[in-house]
Amino acid sequence: MTTLADLRQLVRESEPADWHKIDEGDNQKSRFDHTTLVYKPDIDLTICYGLRFGSPSRSGTEFGWSAVFPDNSVLIASADVFWRGSLVDRVDYANVDGCRAILPIGTGVDGLDITSWDRDAARVLHCQKNDAFGAFSDFYDQVPFRVI
Repeated sequence: MTTLADLRQLVRESEPADWHKIDEGDNQKSRFDHTTLVYKPDIDLTICYGLRFGSPSRSGTEFGWSAVFPDNSVLIASADVFWRGSLVDRVDYANVDGCRAILPIGTGVDGLDITSWDRDAARVLHCQKNDAFGAFSDFYDQVPFRVI
């Protein structure tokens, strides 16, 4: 039997090359999420992401911590984790610096209280950008996250 902890561990330990990325397009989930990741070692595990909170406009929210980036707007979105086609988990994340990076978004007034799962899931999503704008740590290390 596969548990939620097992699935999270698979995601945490994965490498960018472990995922087959299906970009924006016409798929059954595209009206909600714009990108689907399929875990190549076990295609029963997928992650769909891109569903934004609030207005679909490109303008975002600003946080005090986002001022460290040249573009300080933050677009908050969610990623859905599916196992055998069933939604089993959801994690929120932030597109920062003009969508150049994906970082975790947590709780608290400033959104900086995160779990290790929030951080690791955001890393997996960010790494699908092929580090075109910089490594995950280049962005993550600029923000004073509190792992709780």
